[in-house]
Amino acid sequence: MLHLHQPVILQQDMPEHNLKAGMEGWVIDVLDGNGKDYEVEFSDKSGNTIYIGPIPAKAIKPKPKSN
Repeated sequence: MLHLHQPVILQQDMPEHNLKAGMEGWVIDVLDGNGKDYEVEFSDKSGNTIYIGPIPAKAIKPKPKSN
């Protein structure tokens, strides 16, 4: 299960939201108690928000920690 403010990587294109696989986002809310849906914010490299909204858990994975 993902946690609030956790960085994530999108696993699939979501053209309806202008999102491409590999984009990084941040979990900003857990939408159900079972971890099936999350509200995630995706931004461009300048920090401008591209999308804030629900994303199914199967479409994202935790971003690996860098050393």
